[in-house]
Amino acid sequence: MKREVLLVLLIFFTITASGQKDQIDYLIDSLVKAQKIKQMRIDLRTVSPRLDTTMWLETRYFDARGNTIKSISPESRNKYIKRINLYDSLNRRILYREYDEQDTTIFHSETKWIFTDSTHYQQEEYYEGKLTTINKYLIKTSGDTLWVTTDENNVEYDRRNHEVSRYRMIGDTLQISEYIEYDDSL
Repeated sequence: MKREVLLVLLIFFTITASGQKDQIDYLIDSLVKAQKIKQMRIDLRTVSPRLDTTMWLETRYFDARGNTIKSISPESRNKYIKRINLYDSLNRRILYREYDEQDTTIFHSETKWIFTDSTHYQQEEYYEGKLTTINKYLIKTSGDTLWVTTDENNVEYDRRNHEVSRYRMIGDTLQISEYIEYDDSL
């Protein structure tokens, strides 16, 4: 039972945080949490026989829990990528916004997570203020198996998709053992 609960929590946090982090992000996050950093500027320094420059890559702002709540990075001349994240009282991300590159006061896309309970949540994606996609997730365990059911409704193109993924613990790693995508025309 304890292993199943741990497995569900591991998958739940992996799914909610996946798709945007690589190893350097995890390293930075661990440093931020340990040092209680509120703001970090990330620069890249290039040194060569003809050139020695420092380039601004990104500035990140953090909350008291160590979550990235805002990041700003240059895209090109007078264009910036600004992203905002909001978290609920259980430290789950509930909102992600990406702002217009030329006017960072206007956001053009956002993703919202709506949690029903620890095994059910819904993800809504908006672009230019219009709802484009609704994804509903159900997470269940049985024995040492984790089941993730996804119902995707693409509102913009009136297309539905149903998927079921099966994960199993192999040693100390979680691996997908089965994936089924149902034909939405049936």
